[in-house]
Amino acid sequence: MKELDKIGNNFSMFQLDLGKIPKLCGKQANRLLNEYFKIMTFSRYPLFFRGPAGTGKTTMGLNLVAKYAKQHNVPGFFVQISPEQTKSTLIIGKRLIAGTLKTVKGSVAYAAEMGAPILVDECTQGTPEVLANMQQLLERTGMLTDGDEIVYAKDTFRIIFCANPTKTHAVNVPLPTAFATRLMGFEFDFPDFEEELEITQEILADREFNMLPNEVPEPVMRYVISLMRAHRSGAYPIGPRNSAMCVSLLNILNHESGESKRAGKSLEDAFRRELGLSNDQNLEGRLSSIYARIHGEQPQSTVALIEDSGVMRFLEFVCHLGADRFREAVKSTFMVNLDIDSFAIDTDKVKQNIVSSIL
Repeated sequence: MKELDKIGNNFSMFQLDLGKIPKLCGKQANRLLNEYFKIMTFSRYPLFFRGPAGTGKTTMGLNLVAKYAKQHNVPGFFVQISPEQTKSTLIIGKRLIAGTLKTVKGSVAYAAEMGAPILVDECTQGTPEVLANMQQLLERTGMLTDGDEIVYAKDTFRIIFCANPTKTHAVNVPLPTAFATRLMGFEFDFPDFEEELEITQEILADREFNMLPNEVPEPVMRYVISLMRAHRSGAYPIGPRNSAMCVSLLNILNHESGESKRAGKSLEDAFRRELGLSNDQNLEGRLSSIYARIHGEQPQSTVALIEDSGVMRFLEFVCHLGADRFREAVKSTFMVNLDIDSFAIDTDKVKQNIVSSIL
């Protein structure tokens, strides 16, 4: 495989290691993978995945590139657009080299000539002009020109674009209309509760990111995911990566917590102490909220609430870790402690609601 063009651009830096693609989790994601793959197999139309951060667009695109590349015995490529990307780095254009303007082929042009699939991520974080200059390649003729240089796309070339919505993400620019007419656009949203739990567990199983044995029980994971789902939106897109980060941080902190802090007290009394409540303050409202987050429904009776094993395991974990550390873990991983660029909502209000609803 040729890795260097005539002026020394190293395209191997854009080539994916197909063995390191994170796998998709959940029936819905795998159903869509097969559907999109059929579209790629039986047509040359570019796919455009649009949705909030954390909805799985990039992971889906990477899996499609890998599957298509393996089937056609070609490499798979990935490039992430930024305002610094130009015609010459991405497509084809002039670059000043040793005092002379020379035509240079970019990563997309290279993939096109090889007949390989390429994922163009964050495609609306560049300039509209760069996207508009790609239009020729998306035509049936499949070619690009710059002066006397022509790029011909092989018939196996495929391209997938990913982007966040421009209305909720300040750094993204709208697509040029002429460019958009050449795309098949697909909207991505967050998966259902059980699939988010599965994705969270899959991320936690990756020992490159989570090196300690997991001690966080499933009821705590369910609580974290339910809390996340209650407060996120397209403009405040906390998703599975945030729930996985939260559980991972809780796990690290729990490993450092040492012996239980219950000190002979009943579990309810220990939890009341962690919350700073007096002995005569009723916990039923708090416990009902915890039950609802874990099970997705309200308890049928007070007896069912008190005897629920999921609630008890949750209380044991929080009492061992400490309520304050639990709250800080959520705040640290749900963007509460960060200034973000979302302008479609009052993010300070969302953050206040998150903090007030923890425990």
